[in-house]
Amino acid sequence: MTLRKLVQFVVNSGRMSAAMLLAAALLTASQEPVAASDDADLRLIVNRTDDAIEVYVAFPASLLPDQFGGIPPLLEPGAEGVDIDSLRVGDSTYSIVEWMTERSAARLDGLPVELEPLSVMVHPTDLEMPFETPPDAWNATAVCTAPPVGMLPIDALTVYSGFFLFRIDGTAALSFRLGDTAAPRTVWAADYWDWMPLRDGPVPVDDEGWIEIGEGPWAPALVGAPQALLVAALAALAILGTVGAIVSRRGSPNAGPQKHA
Repeated sequence: MTLRKLVQFVVNSGRMSAAMLLAAALLTASQEPVAASDDADLRLIVNRTDDAIEVYVAFPASLLPDQFGGIPPLLEPGAEGVDIDSLRVGDSTYSIVEWMTERSAARLDGLPVELEPLSVMVHPTDLEMPFETPPDAWNATAVCTAPPVGMLPIDALTVYSGFFLFRIDGTAALSFRLGDTAAPRTVWAADYWDWMPLRDGPVPVDDEGWIEIGEGPWAPALVGAPQALLVAALAALAILGTVGAIVSRRGSPNAGPQKHA
């Protein structure tokens, strides 16, 4: 290939690079999870690493009696409802997630594993928290953002809670049961590997209330690699195209004023 043809190829590559970068951006965006279904009774976010799995849940507090066969003491409504302000400034909500953990369970590759409590927050439903990604889940379960609201009925509250499994194989097939009552629910789940999305959508629940999340990635080191490599390659192509265009213009007989003898 002559130098002129090479330069022309690079220039043409530069013209195509913007469209290709846009395609890459769309491809990367398509890997992001869709919004959780409003029709799901229970929403889950799973975040995996090599030796740990975090499981976050969000559900209406009114489901507690059916899902757990009761209500944790701090959320027992009095005559006027639940005193949310006392949860903000006084009583620790950790006893709620401990109560929930005692009545929940997890399995990896079909074998029971110990489920640990992480954190819980109870927010007014009309001040719903974002709940689609691991950072959303961490914020919803660990940070109290609700203003003083006084007493609220339990059906006006949403529970955001987290659990974790430690010193395990993060790629194993995960099954999770929230509560000790066989009450199948419509469940939406988003599965992540170290904050990189794997899959999301409705997940099956069996007759005993076990939610089947499935396996993690077979090659964790490659999660997110195809998108990152594609964007990097196309960015390099864009730079190469720009340089080629500059070189081509400088070498063109029509570039700049012409001097005549």
